[in-house]
Amino acid sequence: MHICLKKGVIIIGYAARVCKDGRIQTVPEHSIGVFEKGEKDAQYLGASSIYELVAKLHDMGKNTPESDLYQRTVGSGEEWKKEKIIHSHAGARYIYNRYVKDNENRDKYDIYLAEIISVVIMSHHGLFDTLAPSYSSLDSKHINNKFVKKIENSDYNYEESQKATFEEILSPEEIDSLYQRAKEEFINIFSVMKEKCNNLTTFSFWMGMYERILLSILINADHTDAAEFSSNIKIETLYGDKDCWEKCSKYFERKISDFDSTSNIGKIRSEISNCALASSLKPGKIVRMSVATGGGKTLSGLRYAINHCAHFNKSRIFYVAPYNSILEQNSKEINKYLPDGINVLEHFGEIIKYENNTPKDIKYFTENWGSLVIATSMVQMLNTLFNGTITSIRRMRSLVNSVIIFDEIQSLPIECTSMFNMAVNFLSEICGVTIVLCSATQPVLEKVEFSINLEDNKDIVGDFDAYCKKLKRTQIVDKLKPSGYTYLDTAQFLYEKSIENKSVLCVVNTKVSARSIFNLFKSIIGDKGLKDEYHIIHLSTNMCPEHRSEKIEKLREYLKSDKKIVCISTQLIEAGVDISFNAVIRSLAGLDSIIQAAGRCNRNFEEPVGFVYVIDISDENVDKIKSIKYGQKITRSIFMNMRKNPSLFGGDISSPSSISHYYEAFYKNSNDDLNYWVKSKNYSLVDLLSVNTVGSKVYQEYSENSQKPKLKMKQAFKTAGDTFEAIDDHSVSVLVPYEKGMELIETIVSGIQLNQLKELMPDIQKYSIGIPNTLCNPTYVAKNSDTGINILRDGFYDDEYGFTEKAEMKFLCE
Repeated sequence: MHICLKKGVIIIGYAARVCKDGRIQTVPEHSIGVFEKGEKDAQYLGASSIYELVAKLHDMGKNTPESDLYQRTVGSGEEWKKEKIIHSHAGARYIYNRYVKDNENRDKYDIYLAEIISVVIMSHHGLFDTLAPSYSSLDSKHINNKFVKKIENSDYNYEESQKATFEEILSPEEIDSLYQRAKEEFINIFSVMKEKCNNLTTFSFWMGMYERILLSILINADHTDAAEFSSNIKIETLYGDKDCWEKCSKYFERKISDFDSTSNIGKIRSEISNCALASSLKPGKIVRMSVATGGGKTLSGLRYAINHCAHFNKSRIFYVAPYNSILEQNSKEINKYLPDGINVLEHFGEIIKYENNTPKDIKYFTENWGSLVIATSMVQMLNTLFNGTITSIRRMRSLVNSVIIFDEIQSLPIECTSMFNMAVNFLSEICGVTIVLCSATQPVLEKVEFSINLEDNKDIVGDFDAYCKKLKRTQIVDKLKPSGYTYLDTAQFLYEKSIENKSVLCVVNTKVSARSIFNLFKSIIGDKGLKDEYHIIHLSTNMCPEHRSEKIEKLREYLKSDKKIVCISTQLIEAGVDISFNAVIRSLAGLDSIIQAAGRCNRNFEEPVGFVYVIDISDENVDKIKSIKYGQKITRSIFMNMRKNPSLFGGDISSPSSISHYYEAFYKNSNDDLNYWVKSKNYSLVDLLSVNTVGSKVYQEYSENSQKPKLKMKQAFKTAGDTFEAIDDHSVSVLVPYEKGMELIETIVSGIQLNQLKELMPDIQKYSIGIPNTLCNPTYVAKNSDTGINILRDGFYDDEYGFTEKAEMKFLCE
C-alpha cells in the first residue's frame, strides 16, 4: 500500500495508477478526486448523493494487492502477463447485495436505484447489455442477463476490496447514510418521471437516459482526474455564470445597435430579434423559433440563448446544425458577437478548431465539451445521446443546465425522430436544459406517437403566420406534368429561365442528376454560342468541403458581375447558405426542401417577387432515398389538391398551415420508420433503450424456473449503442488530389509520423469526400499502409464535378 499526504491528511491506499516518473495516485485519492470533479454536474442534476456513491465506489475493485501489483507493473512500462484484473464489479456488487439482495425491506425505489448505481459503476469502461436482446452472444449458463453475470462474478478479491474501502474511503455506516440521502433524491426524480411519462416505454427510456447521464458524469470526472494526475497539469472545465452571460449580453447588444432597422427587411428582423429577447426572460423547456428564411434566426437565436443563460444562470450554449457548411458559416458569425475571451468551440465532423489554445486544450474541450459556447453537428449531438462509445457518452454531462439551439430541425433523420423526442423531453424535464427548435419549416414533432413536450408558450416569435406574410418574397410555381421532365427537358427549361433572369439556381435530389443537367446545360449554351455570357457552376457532395466552399465563394463573386449565373446543385445549398438568386428551379421533393430552396431566391427583396419552379424529373431515381420518395408523394398530392381548390391553405403552398399538413401526412406515411427499426434483427432502438421486449421475454422464461432476480432496468445499452448511426452512411472517407489535397497526399506517401498526421487532420478532412464502399477498391483508391488513409488515385477527381468514376488511370499513389 502507498502512503501520501493530501491537504494535510495522511492517505493510505492501494495504487489507482502509477506514472513512469514514479508518482503514485492511491484509490482513495482518485475516488475523492472523481467525486469532486463531477460534483457540480451532479448538483445541477439533483443527484449529489447518488453521484457520491457512484464516484467513491467506482474503483472499489482496485483496493486489492492484485490490482496494486498490476498498476505498478503497467505504470512502469512493463507488460502484465497474468490473468485479467477485474475492478469495475466490486462497488456494484456491494450496492446491489446490500440494498436489494440482502435487504428484506427493499421497495421498488431500492431496486431501481441499486440497479442504476450498479450499472453505472460496471459501465465506466464500456457499456454492456443489462439484458441482451437474444441468446446469440451469450453462454447458456447465464442466458442473456449480463447484469446478474457481472454482479455474481467472484474472480477477484472482493473481501479485501471491501475492507480497504471501508477503512480508507467510506465506512458501511457512511455508505448507509449516503444511500438514504441518495434514495430521497431518486424518489424526487422518479416522481417527476412518473408524472411526465404517459407510457411504460417512455418511462423506461427516461430511466435509461438517467443512467447514461450519471455514467457520463462519472466517465468525464474519471478521465479528467486521471489526466490531471498523469500530466501534473490542472485541467479546467468552464461553466457560465450570471456575470459571464451579462457580459456577453452587453457586448451583443452593442454589436447589433448598428443594424439597419429602417429598411423593410431590417424592421422585420429587428421585430423578430426583439421577440426573442422578450421570450428569453420566460422559463423555457422546449420552445420553437419559427422564422421564415431571411428573417435572421441565427442571431435572434443567439440573443435568446445569451439572455436566457443570464436570467436563469445556465452553464453553456450549444448551437447544433445538420450540415458542416452551415456550421462553418454560422459559427464564424456567432463568434463575432461574443466578447474577447469567449470563443466558439467548433466540433463537427472530425474538424476541430479552438483558437488561442494548445492542442491538449483542444483535445480536452472536444472530449467533454467543457467550453461555454459550442457549435456542433446534429451527428455529433445524436452520437452524444445514443452512440455507444466512451467518448460520446462522456460529452452528455455537458448538456446539463444548458441551452441547446437545434437549427434546421426539419433535417433530423427520420429514423431518429422518436428517440430524439424522448431524449430532449428528458433533458428539459430532468436535466434543466432549454431546447430551442429553429426552422422556417417546423416539423410537427408534437403529433407523432412519442411526441415532443412543447411549452404552453412554445413559440419564441409570436405570430409566425404574420411574419411569413411580411417576409414573403417568393412564389412557388407548380410546373409538374404527367410525363415529367427528362434531363434534357430540365436543361432546356433551365435555359429558358436563364434568359428571363440574371441568375438561376437549379436544385436536384441526386448527384447523377446534378452532373447530367450541368453537362446538358453547358452543351445548350455552347451550341447557341453563348458560352462567354454565362458563369455556370456545379455543386455536389462528390466535391470535397474546401472545393465546395471555393465554388460558393465564386458564386457570390459571380452574382456581382454582369454575366448570367446558373448553378446546378444537390440539396447541399438549400439550407443555411446565405446566397440569393433571381429564380430557383427545384426538383420535386418534400415541401420542407422546396421551401428551403426558395430561401435562396430573392433573399433580400432584390425584386418584388422571385419565382420558384417545381418540376418532376422523370430521369431522376430516388427509389433508395426513402425520405425523399415519401416527401415527393405528399407534396405532389398537395399540389394536385391545390389545382382543384386554389384557395386551399390560403392559396399558398408555403403557408404554415400547408407545412403542418405536409408533416402530419409525412409522419403518418412513415410511422414505421420513426423508431429506428433494425429490420434484420426485428427490434427497434427505441425498444432496446426502454423495455427491451425480446430480451425481457427471454430472461422471464429463464428466471421463472430459477432463483435469479427480476430486474427493473432491462435495456440493451451496448447493442443499441453499437447499432446506432446518426446517418445511414455506407461510404468510405477518401483524401482527394484537389489543390492542397495533392500536397497532403505527397506528404503522406513520402512518410509521416502519427503525431504529424494529427496536426494535418483538419486539412485532410477539408480535402476528403465519402465514396460508396463498393468503389473503395484498388481501381479508385490506394490505402496508405503507414497511416491507414484512403487516397483517391489521380485522374478520378475533376475540377468541375469532384469525384468521377471514369478517368485515365494514373497511379500516383503506388
